[in-house]
Amino acid sequence: MQASGSRVDPSRISPLIGDRPEVADPGFALAALAGADDPDATLQGFNPQQKGYRDLRDQLSRARAETAAVDPRPAPRPPLSRAAIIPGGPSLGLGMVDARVPTVRARLGLDPNATNADLYDLPIAAAVQAFQRAHGLPPNGALTPATAAALSGDVASVAEAAAPTPAAAPARRVAMILANMEMWRWEPRAMGDQRIEINIPDYSLRVMSGDDLIHRARVIVGKPDTPTPIFSNEMRYILVNPIWRVPDSIVRKELAPRLAQDPDYLARLGYQATRVGDRLVVNQPPGEGNALGRLIFMFPNPYAVYLHDTPARGLFAAPRRAFSHGCVRLEAPMRLAELVMGGAASGWTAARLQSLFGGAERTIPLPRAIPIHLEYFTEFVDESGALQDREDVYGIARRVAGTFARTSQD
Repeated sequence: MQASGSRVDPSRISPLIGDRPEVADPGFALAALAGADDPDATLQGFNPQQKGYRDLRDQLSRARAETAAVDPRPAPRPPLSRAAIIPGGPSLGLGMVDARVPTVRARLGLDPNATNADLYDLPIAAAVQAFQRAHGLPPNGALTPATAAALSGDVASVAEAAAPTPAAAPARRVAMILANMEMWRWEPRAMGDQRIEINIPDYSLRVMSGDDLIHRARVIVGKPDTPTPIFSNEMRYILVNPIWRVPDSIVRKELAPRLAQDPDYLARLGYQATRVGDRLVVNQPPGEGNALGRLIFMFPNPYAVYLHDTPARGLFAAPRRAFSHGCVRLEAPMRLAELVMGGAASGWTAARLQSLFGGAERTIPLPRAIPIHLEYFTEFVDESGALQDREDVYGIARRVAGTFARTSQD
């Protein structure tokens, strides 16, 4: 059943996806329908019941209404003008005057020929802030280099952003909402009342209690060529003062070539290297410079990924945070540790955790296992009820939408 299962086998989309849809037994489904007072409600009950899915379903109805309201006849698309690209330059804030401002106005649907068109005034700052919020950029209202790049087409097609056909935006929105609703079908039906959710395209971690947000923080995820997998598991313990046991792939691709040029390279950085047959085994002892920081959050899995602290704190300021080899780096590891250990009520304060820093690696079991979900949603509804659109950093949403499009043509 597609309602309880999925229209697309996740393994056809990517080997990264470890989630497998929970498919209702056909006999049970038929019996439930036969005995139902309200068959329609019973059928709806086989769909995902999570708030994220329901929110997208509501947005789908609105997007379909918008699509039906536009003229379906494609309008001719003018060529992209160089004026559509916002030139490089310093960041702009309220009250500044710059020749780029009229182009920014035009990109945001404001009048580029208004009085004082070169003035970066309050209306343009508000429009920029709304654009930043919708595209996962820091919503400060300033025209930063990252915002200028996004407005010039780094987030969406430049040609479509500069001169969309009337139906292009609603039709694309419908396709992407449907793709993300499909990805909700891959999630476990019972995700856990107390749980951790990491949305890879949003570069965010959320600790949830039911539908209530307890904690939110930025994360760093895998690069497109070393992506973070998508699956669900249970967090079971924390490692304090971790030893980084460098994966063989990193040793082979990154460390071995440097070692060939400089035999003292690893020793100078404090790494410990030994030969086991033909294999070079490299470990980084605990310490301030350890790549894993001071804490690792473990949920044993076949992908060998986990959440961890990092000494590279400056990377969290980047709007696009796909920098890792697949593991998830945490902006606020101490706060997460307090939450999963039960906090002050259980005697696990930040001060107690910090008192353990230094010395040998140590394992601390969680009071109870906590469900953790590594998710992939480019379209979602935020806490204010606004539909958010994120970059499809691994191309997964496009593949799902493309599969739907091909299926509908068969």
